Amino acid sequence: MGAPRIEIGPYRAGDEASILETFGAVFGASRPPELWRWLHLDNPAGTQIWVARAADGRVVSQFAGVPRRVKVGDGIVTASEIVDSFTHPDFRRGLQRAGLFVKTALPFVEHYGHPDGNVFMYGLPNPQAYRIGARFIGYTPIDDDVLELMSADVTDAGAPDPACPEEVVVGPVERFSQDCDWLHGEVAPRHDITTIRDAAYLNWRYADRPDVAYELLEARECNGVLVAAIALRHGWCDEPVTVVCDAVLRPHPAFHGIVHYMESRAKASGATSVRALLRSGTPEYAAFADAGWRPEPSHLRLVCGVYRDDVTADRLRDNWSSSLGDFDVV
Repeated sequence: MGAPRIEIGPYRAGDEASILETFGAVFGASRPPELWRWLHLDNPAGTQIWVARAADGRVVSQFAGVPRRVKVGDGIVTASEIVDSFTHPDFRRGLQRAGLFVKTALPFVEHYGHPDGNVFMYGLPNPQAYRIGARFIGYTPIDDDVLELMSADVTDAGAPDPACPEEVVVGPVERFSQDCDWLHGEVAPRHDITTIRDAAYLNWRYADRPDVAYELLEARECNGVLVAAIALRHGWCDEPVTVVCDAVLRPHPAFHGIVHYMESRAKASGATSVRALLRSGTPEYAAFADAGWRPEPSHLRLVCGVYRDDVTADRLRDNWSSSLGDFDVV
Protein backbone atom coordinates (compact mmCIF):
# COMPACT_ATOMS: atom_id res chain seq x y z
CA MET A 1 0.00 0.00 0.00
CA GLY A 2 1.18 3.55 -0.71
CA ALA A 3 1.48 6.34 1.78
CA PRO A 4 -1.84 7.83 2.94
CA ARG A 5 -3.00 10.85 0.99
CA ILE A 6 -2.36 14.06 2.91
CA GLU A 7 -3.53 17.58 2.11
CA ILE A 8 -1.56 20.47 3.65
CA GLY A 9 -2.89 24.00 3.82
CA PRO A 10 -4.20 26.82 6.00
CA TYR A 11 -6.78 26.40 8.74
CA ARG A 12 -10.40 26.31 7.61
CA ALA A 13 -13.38 27.15 9.81
CA GLY A 14 -14.53 23.99 11.54
CA ASP A 15 -11.07 22.38 11.74
CA GLU A 16 -10.84 23.07 15.46
CA ALA A 17 -12.74 19.96 16.61
CA SER A 18 -10.28 17.70 14.79
CA ILE A 19 -7.31 19.84 15.86
CA LEU A 20 -8.31 19.45 19.51
CA GLU A 21 -8.86 15.71 19.11
CA THR A 22 -5.33 15.30 17.74
CA PHE A 23 -3.99 17.62 20.45
CA GLY A 24 -5.43 15.23 23.03
CA ALA A 25 -3.89 12.21 21.32
CA VAL A 26 -0.47 13.89 21.28
CA PHE A 27 -0.37 15.42 24.74
CA GLY A 28 -2.67 13.13 26.66
CA ALA A 29 -4.76 16.05 27.87
CA SER A 30 -7.73 17.91 26.50
CA ARG A 31 -7.78 21.59 25.60
CA PRO A 32 -11.09 23.43 26.06
CA PRO A 33 -12.50 24.80 22.79
CA GLU A 34 -12.94 28.25 24.35
CA LEU A 35 -9.23 28.39 25.16
CA TRP A 36 -8.33 27.43 21.59
CA ARG A 37 -10.68 30.07 20.19
CA TRP A 38 -9.25 32.73 22.49
CA LEU A 39 -5.68 31.92 21.52
CA HIS A 40 -6.16 31.63 17.78
CA LEU A 41 -9.41 33.21 16.60
CA ASP A 42 -9.84 36.09 19.06
CA ASN A 43 -6.26 37.32 18.81
CA PRO A 44 -6.44 40.98 17.66
CA ALA A 45 -3.28 40.44 15.59
CA GLY A 46 -4.85 37.63 13.54
CA THR A 47 -4.83 33.85 13.08
CA GLN A 48 -1.88 31.83 11.75
CA ILE A 49 -2.45 28.06 11.50
CA TRP A 50 -1.30 25.48 8.94
CA VAL A 51 -2.62 21.92 9.10
CA ALA A 52 -2.27 18.54 7.42
CA ARG A 53 -5.51 16.69 6.70
CA ALA A 54 -5.84 12.97 6.10
CA ALA A 55 -8.05 11.63 3.32
CA ASP A 56 -11.01 11.42 5.73
CA GLY A 57 -10.61 15.11 6.63
CA ARG A 58 -9.01 14.59 10.03
CA VAL A 59 -6.39 17.12 11.02
CA VAL A 60 -3.34 14.99 11.81
CA SER A 61 -0.67 17.70 12.06
CA GLN A 62 -0.58 21.37 12.95
CA PHE A 63 2.01 24.15 12.84
CA ALA A 64 0.68 27.35 14.37
CA GLY A 65 1.79 30.78 15.41
CA VAL A 66 0.33 33.44 17.69
CA PRO A 67 1.03 36.75 15.96
CA ARG A 68 1.73 39.97 17.82
CA ARG A 69 2.13 43.55 16.67
CA VAL A 70 5.68 44.58 17.47
CA LYS A 71 7.55 47.87 17.34
CA VAL A 72 10.85 47.45 15.49
CA GLY A 73 12.78 50.69 15.29
CA ASP A 74 10.34 53.36 14.14
CA GLY A 75 7.86 50.96 12.54
CA ILE A 76 5.21 48.44 13.58
CA VAL A 77 5.48 44.93 12.15
CA THR A 78 4.19 41.44 12.91
CA ALA A 79 6.09 38.76 14.80
CA SER A 80 4.73 35.33 15.64
CA GLU A 81 5.22 32.99 18.59
CA ILE A 82 5.26 29.37 17.40
CA VAL A 83 2.96 27.30 19.62
CA ASP A 84 1.00 24.04 19.64
CA SER A 85 2.88 22.43 16.77
CA PHE A 86 2.33 18.68 16.73
CA THR A 87 1.69 15.54 14.66
CA HIS A 88 -0.62 12.64 15.49
CA PRO A 89 1.36 9.62 16.78
CA ASP A 90 0.07 7.47 13.91
CA PHE A 91 1.61 9.85 11.36
CA ARG A 92 5.00 10.53 12.92
CA ARG A 93 8.41 9.83 11.48
CA GLY A 94 11.81 10.08 13.12
CA LEU A 95 14.44 12.74 12.62
CA GLN A 96 16.24 10.98 9.77
CA ARG A 97 13.81 12.20 7.10
CA ALA A 98 11.48 15.16 6.79
CA GLY A 99 8.28 13.83 8.33
CA LEU A 100 4.79 15.28 8.37
CA PHE A 101 5.66 17.78 11.11
CA VAL A 102 8.27 19.38 8.85
CA LYS A 103 6.08 19.12 5.77
CA THR A 104 3.39 21.06 7.63
CA ALA A 105 5.85 23.62 9.00
CA LEU A 106 7.71 24.49 5.79
CA PRO A 107 4.75 25.98 3.88
CA PHE A 108 3.74 27.90 7.02
CA VAL A 109 7.21 29.44 7.18
CA GLU A 110 7.21 30.13 3.43
CA HIS A 111 3.77 31.77 3.59
CA TYR A 112 4.35 33.95 6.67
CA GLY A 113 8.12 34.37 6.92
CA HIS A 114 8.89 37.51 4.91
CA PRO A 115 9.19 41.29 5.50
CA ASP A 116 5.49 41.89 4.77
CA GLY A 117 4.40 38.94 6.94
CA ASN A 118 6.21 37.86 10.07
CA VAL A 119 9.44 39.82 10.34
CA PHE A 120 10.53 37.26 12.90
CA MET A 121 9.14 34.14 14.53
CA TYR A 122 10.14 32.87 17.94
CA GLY A 123 9.40 30.29 20.55
CA LEU A 124 10.48 28.18 23.50
CA PRO A 125 10.62 24.69 21.96
CA ASN A 126 11.15 21.53 23.96
CA PRO A 127 14.39 19.65 23.16
CA GLN A 128 12.86 17.37 20.50
CA ALA A 129 11.07 20.23 18.72
CA TYR A 130 14.27 22.25 18.85
CA ARG A 131 16.29 19.46 17.21
CA ILE A 132 13.75 19.11 14.41
CA GLY A 133 13.40 22.87 13.99
CA ALA A 134 17.14 23.51 13.93
CA ARG A 135 17.69 20.81 11.33
CA PHE A 136 14.82 21.46 8.95
CA ILE A 137 13.23 24.87 9.67
CA GLY A 138 16.17 27.09 10.63
CA TYR A 139 15.63 27.62 14.36
CA THR A 140 18.45 29.83 15.69
CA PRO A 141 19.14 30.32 19.41
CA ILE A 142 18.85 33.95 20.49
CA ASP A 143 20.90 33.43 23.65
CA ASP A 144 23.96 31.27 24.23
CA ASP A 145 22.25 29.61 27.19
CA VAL A 146 18.83 29.37 28.81
CA LEU A 147 16.89 32.52 29.60
CA GLU A 148 17.62 34.27 32.85
CA LEU A 149 14.71 35.53 34.94
CA MET A 150 15.01 38.31 37.48
CA SER A 151 13.87 37.09 40.89
CA ALA A 152 13.23 38.41 44.39
CA ASP A 153 12.52 36.57 47.62
CA VAL A 154 9.23 37.74 49.15
CA THR A 155 9.18 35.82 52.44
CA ASP A 156 9.88 39.03 54.33
CA ALA A 157 7.68 41.32 52.22
CA GLY A 158 5.26 43.40 54.26
CA ALA A 159 1.56 43.81 53.62
CA PRO A 160 0.68 45.48 50.33
CA ASP A 161 0.15 49.21 50.71
CA PRO A 162 -1.84 50.69 47.83
CA ALA A 163 -0.57 54.18 48.67
CA CYS A 164 2.94 54.35 47.20
CA PRO A 165 5.26 57.30 47.70
CA GLU A 166 4.93 60.34 45.43
CA GLU A 167 1.10 60.26 45.64
CA VAL A 168 0.60 57.13 43.53
CA VAL A 169 -2.07 54.54 44.32
CA VAL A 170 -1.98 50.92 43.09
CA GLY A 171 -5.12 48.84 42.86
CA PRO A 172 -6.78 45.91 41.08
CA VAL A 173 -8.80 46.28 37.89
CA GLU A 174 -11.00 43.81 36.03
CA ARG A 175 -9.84 45.12 32.65
CA PHE A 176 -7.09 47.46 31.60
CA SER A 177 -8.25 50.97 30.75
CA GLN A 178 -7.86 52.73 27.42
CA ASP A 179 -5.21 54.84 29.15
CA CYS A 180 -2.87 51.93 28.45
CA ASP A 181 -2.69 53.13 24.84
CA TRP A 182 -1.14 56.37 26.08
CA LEU A 183 1.05 54.55 28.60
CA HIS A 184 2.48 52.24 25.94
CA GLY A 185 3.19 55.29 23.81
CA GLU A 186 5.19 56.76 26.68
CA VAL A 187 7.19 53.58 27.35
CA ALA A 188 7.75 52.09 23.87
CA PRO A 189 10.27 54.72 22.62
CA ARG A 190 12.68 53.51 25.30
CA HIS A 191 13.04 50.25 23.36
CA ASP A 192 14.20 49.27 19.89
CA ILE A 193 11.98 46.16 19.75
CA THR A 194 8.92 45.58 21.94
CA THR A 195 5.39 44.18 21.72
CA ILE A 196 2.62 46.76 21.29
CA ARG A 197 1.16 46.53 24.79
CA ASP A 198 -1.91 48.70 24.30
CA ALA A 199 -5.29 48.15 25.94
CA ALA A 200 -6.58 45.85 23.18
CA TYR A 201 -3.57 43.57 23.47
CA LEU A 202 -3.37 43.54 27.27
CA ASN A 203 -7.07 42.80 27.68
CA TRP A 204 -6.98 40.00 25.10
CA ARG A 205 -3.84 38.52 26.65
CA TYR A 206 -4.98 38.64 30.28
CA ALA A 207 -8.56 39.80 30.97
CA ASP A 208 -10.10 37.65 28.23
CA ARG A 209 -8.15 34.44 28.73
CA PRO A 210 -10.72 31.88 29.91
CA ASP A 211 -8.59 29.51 31.96
CA VAL A 212 -6.26 31.67 34.06
CA ALA A 213 -7.17 34.25 36.70
CA TYR A 214 -4.45 36.86 36.44
CA GLU A 215 -4.21 39.69 38.94
CA LEU A 216 -4.44 42.91 36.97
CA LEU A 217 -3.16 46.13 38.52
CA GLU A 218 -3.03 49.77 37.57
CA ALA A 219 -1.05 52.47 39.36
CA ARG A 220 -2.18 56.08 39.06
CA GLU A 221 -1.14 59.46 40.28
CA CYS A 222 -3.64 61.38 42.40
CA ASN A 223 -4.73 63.30 39.30
CA GLY A 224 -5.61 60.00 37.60
CA VAL A 225 -2.64 59.82 35.23
CA LEU A 226 -1.61 56.20 34.64
CA VAL A 227 1.86 55.19 35.84
CA ALA A 228 1.83 51.39 35.41
CA ALA A 229 -0.22 48.47 34.06
CA ILE A 230 0.75 45.09 35.52
CA ALA A 231 -0.37 41.48 35.08
CA LEU A 232 0.62 38.92 37.74
CA ARG A 233 0.13 35.17 37.76
CA HIS A 234 0.21 33.49 41.15
CA GLY A 235 1.58 29.95 41.04
CA TRP A 236 3.78 28.87 38.15
CA CYS A 237 5.21 25.50 37.05
CA ASP A 238 3.75 23.87 40.18
CA GLU A 239 5.92 26.10 42.36
CA PRO A 240 5.00 28.74 44.97
CA VAL A 241 6.09 31.49 42.59
CA THR A 242 4.38 34.63 41.33
CA VAL A 243 5.43 35.74 37.87
CA VAL A 244 5.21 39.24 36.47
CA CYS A 245 3.70 38.46 33.08
CA ASP A 246 3.79 42.08 31.94
CA ALA A 247 4.65 45.35 33.62
CA VAL A 248 4.29 48.49 31.52
CA LEU A 249 6.00 51.03 33.77
CA ARG A 250 6.94 54.56 32.87
CA PRO A 251 9.83 56.11 34.81
CA HIS A 252 8.46 57.50 38.06
CA PRO A 253 9.67 58.26 41.62
CA ALA A 254 7.10 55.75 42.92
CA PHE A 255 8.80 52.84 41.10
CA HIS A 256 10.12 51.17 44.25
CA GLY A 257 6.73 51.45 45.94
CA ILE A 258 5.04 49.80 42.96
CA VAL A 259 7.61 46.98 42.97
CA HIS A 260 7.06 46.50 46.71
CA TYR A 261 3.31 46.25 46.07
CA MET A 262 3.92 43.44 43.55
CA GLU A 263 6.18 41.64 46.01
CA SER A 264 3.58 41.97 48.76
CA ARG A 265 0.82 40.63 46.52
CA ALA A 266 3.05 37.66 45.71
CA LYS A 267 3.55 36.91 49.40
CA ALA A 268 -0.17 37.29 50.08
CA SER A 269 -0.86 34.64 47.42
CA GLY A 270 1.41 32.14 49.20
CA ALA A 271 4.43 32.61 46.93
CA THR A 272 7.97 32.55 48.27
CA SER A 273 9.45 34.43 45.32
CA VAL A 274 8.48 36.61 42.39
CA ARG A 275 10.06 36.39 38.93
CA ALA A 276 10.04 38.37 35.71
CA LEU A 277 11.68 38.22 32.31
CA LEU A 278 13.67 41.45 32.05
CA ARG A 279 16.23 41.50 29.29
CA SER A 280 19.72 42.62 30.25
CA GLY A 281 20.49 46.11 29.01
CA THR A 282 16.94 47.44 29.22
CA PRO A 283 16.03 50.29 31.58
CA GLU A 284 13.62 47.97 33.38
CA TYR A 285 16.37 45.42 34.08
CA ALA A 286 18.52 48.09 35.72
CA ALA A 287 15.59 49.44 37.74
CA PHE A 288 14.57 46.04 39.10
CA ALA A 289 18.20 45.22 39.88
CA ASP A 290 18.35 48.46 41.87
CA ALA A 291 15.27 47.23 43.76
CA GLY A 292 17.16 44.09 44.79
CA TRP A 293 16.05 41.62 42.12
CA ARG A 294 18.74 39.23 40.87
CA PRO A 295 19.10 37.06 37.74
CA GLU A 296 18.77 33.29 37.91
CA PRO A 297 18.67 30.67 35.13
CA SER A 298 15.33 29.26 34.01
CA HIS A 299 14.43 26.10 32.07
CA LEU A 300 13.53 28.13 28.96
CA ARG A 301 15.56 28.31 25.74
CA LEU A 302 14.58 31.02 23.26
CA VAL A 303 14.94 30.52 19.49
CA CYS A 304 13.97 32.53 16.45
CA GLY A 305 13.72 32.66 12.68
CA VAL A 306 14.32 36.07 11.08
CA TYR A 307 12.90 37.26 7.76
CA ARG A 308 14.10 40.84 7.29
CA ASP A 309 17.74 41.69 6.75
CA ASP A 310 17.99 44.24 9.56
CA VAL A 311 16.30 42.01 12.17
CA THR A 312 18.96 39.54 13.23
CA ALA A 313 19.25 37.10 16.12
CA ASP A 314 21.90 39.40 17.61
CA ARG A 315 19.58 42.40 17.41
CA LEU A 316 16.84 40.43 19.13
CA ARG A 317 19.26 39.29 21.82
CA ASP A 318 20.49 42.81 22.53
CA ASN A 319 17.47 45.00 21.78
CA TRP A 320 14.24 43.05 22.25
CA SER A 321 12.46 44.10 25.43
CA SER A 322 10.44 40.93 25.89
CA SER A 323 8.33 39.76 28.83
CA LEU A 324 7.00 36.40 29.96
CA GLY A 325 3.65 37.48 28.54
CA ASP A 326 5.16 37.31 25.05
CA PHE A 327 5.15 33.52 25.47
CA ASP A 328 2.59 30.81 26.18
CA VAL A 329 4.33 29.69 29.38
CA VAL A 330 2.32 32.03 31.63
